[in-house]
Amino acid sequence: MEILAKEGLVPERAKETVIRVKMDQIRVLFFVSDSKENIQAYAGFESDNTTCAKVNQWNADKRFSRAYLDDDDDPVIELDLDLEGGITQERLIDFITTVRHSVAGFRKHIYD
Repeated sequence: MEILAKEGLVPERAKETVIRVKMDQIRVLFFVSDSKENIQAYAGFESDNTTCAKVNQWNADKRFSRAYLDDDDDPVIELDLDLEGGITQERLIDFITTVRHSVAGFRKHIYD
């Protein structure tokens, strides 16, 4: 949580293994696995007209995230960070930056 705060975010612990932040007015959840071997970033959006084709286009063009339509047909983006073998602070900051850019880009992609 300290690194998120240093990156200008306001982290809030939603559960023991879930941290919630806002990135450019978008709610992002960070799920830390029970084993602490990985972190998943998750952002969901509400949209009545996002198609599978639009989501698939995102997945075809982007490498470090995956997107899908959830059970309510709303678009979701996720990114994973593997922590096994250790991680540097710089790598974690880079992941946070990648999440920020990916989530903002995905929002633009689905609403444009």
